[in-house]
Amino acid sequence: MHTKIRIPTATVIFFAVWIVAVPDITTVLTVSAAAVHEIGHLAAAHVLGVNVVSFTALPFGADIRFGRVQNYREELITASAGAIANLTVAALLLPMRKQHPWINFFICANTALAVINMLPVKTFDGGGVLKSILLMITDSNTAVKIFRAVSSVFLFSMWIISVYMLFSECSGFSLF
Repeated sequence: MHTKIRIPTATVIFFAVWIVAVPDITTVLTVSAAAVHEIGHLAAAHVLGVNVVSFTALPFGADIRFGRVQNYREELITASAGAIANLTVAALLLPMRKQHPWINFFICANTALAVINMLPVKTFDGGGVLKSILLMITDSNTAVKIFRAVSSVFLFSMWIISVYMLFSECSGFSLF
């Protein structure tokens, strides 16, 4: 079975604007860190024998559809694989961080992407990991309640921090 790859027009426009707005190596390195992340998810699915039906590139990540419902262990592994790939690349490059500033930037981009993505928020990979763990150790009603509460606390905290940064730094609405 072949994987259907989609790149919506909005994604193309987003990246075109980004490249025009910031036409330097940091854009390439940031997108490369995101690619490492998504490749991690795809590699984990492949190793587990989970067929990928579709891959849709989005402005802030990707939507990966699998050919079958994953069990909680598989979900935990595939959800965390993106961050693991980012941290692996960062660790491998760490000895070279002082050779060029762009290497250090790439290490930071990979590390930041891994850390942010593993926050236990519903739409982040960390949310999938948390939900899988909760479903493995408790009944589904309790797991969903705990998951929603934790996700809400983290989302609200992120919003408060962004509002604080917006007003203290006067840096722009992109923080929202």
